[in-house]
Amino acid sequence: MTLSFFATLILVTAGAALAAHAIVRWARRRGAASEAATVLAIAAGTTSVGLALQAQGPLAAGLQFGGLALILVALLALIRGRSGSLS
Repeated sequence: MTLSFFATLILVTAGAALAAHAIVRWARRRGAASEAATVLAIAAGTTSVGLALQAQGPLAAGLQFGGLALILVALLALIRGRSGSLS
């Protein structure tokens, strides 16, 4: 077991936990669909980055950058949505 295996395990577990959290919140109250979608996008990005860490090559690097971009865009959308709802 290497350090990269543990990093992958942590990222995939965090992505799955975020997805489960979003699904439970969506099931409790259906009004927050946009927030659930952004949390699921973050979960998908985290999971893809975690799995791409196990591979090597240009495809793995592309998946890592794509996952990081998805996380960044979803975080910005989540922040923008919350700041817009406060004012």
